[in-house]
Amino acid sequence: MMPHVLTAFGPGRPWTFDLWQETVHGLGLPLDHLRFSCVVNGDSRLYERVSRWLSTHAGHYTLSYVDEFPDRRREGARATAAHIAGIYNRLIADLDPEAEWALCVEPDVRPGPGDLDRLLAHIAPDVGIVGCAIRSRWSGHVMAYRAKSLDPWALDRRPLRADTVDDVDSVSLGFTIIRAELLRGFAFTATPNADGTGGNGHEWSLMKRARLAGWRVLCDFGVRLRHYVEVDQWV
Repeated sequence: MMPHVLTAFGPGRPWTFDLWQETVHGLGLPLDHLRFSCVVNGDSRLYERVSRWLSTHAGHYTLSYVDEFPDRRREGARATAAHIAGIYNRLIADLDPEAEWALCVEPDVRPGPGDLDRLLAHIAPDVGIVGCAIRSRWSGHVMAYRAKSLDPWALDRRPLRADTVDDVDSVSLGFTIIRAELLRGFAFTATPNADGTGGNGHEWSLMKRARLAGWRVLCDFGVRLRHYVEVDQWV
C-alpha cells in the first residue's frame, strides 16, 4: 500500500522540517513511489527547504504556501481553527485519484520504527481511520475521544490504556491513516467542540463524517507519540 502523505508546516518552527525528514525516511516506504501534498504556512525559507527535498526525493508532490496566520489571542480559537481547516483543505485538494489511503504526518511528531506497520495492520473493510495515542500540544492529554452526542459534536477524552486497540470517535491527525474515499468531496470545517471554542475542529469534522457514514475509527494505544515543542522538548 502506497499512501498519499499529507503534511502542513506551521510558522516559527523551522526545526520541525528535520524531524519530518527523519519520519518520512523511517517509514520504510520507497519515497520515489510516494505522493506528497504539503503546505508551508508563514515561513518562506522553510518553503524553499521543503521544495528542494520534495523535488529530490518524492515521486510526485504538490506544495503550496500560505502567508497569513491568525493571532489566536486577538482573533480567538475559532479563527485559528478555521484557518487550520482551510490549510487541510489545501492538502486534500490534489489527493491522488488512485490512492486508497492517506497518511497524515504532522511535522512535530516522531514515530518509531514499526509504528506505521502497526497501524497498517489494523486496516479492515469496515475501518475508515486508524490513529495512535498522541498527546495534545496544549494539555498533554492523549487525543482519543468517545462522543457524548453528535449534535452538538461533544466528546469525552479517553484515558491512556495499556497496549490496546479500541474503537473511538475521534483521534489526532498527527500520525494517522485515513481511507481516501472519506477525503474525496469533503471539506474540513472548524466544528466547535462542547465548550464552543473550536479547538481541534478540523479533525473532529472528519471524524464525525466517518462515524456517521458507519466507518470505524481505531486508536492503537500501544503506539504512543508526543508533539515536540522544541528540538529536544516535547509534551
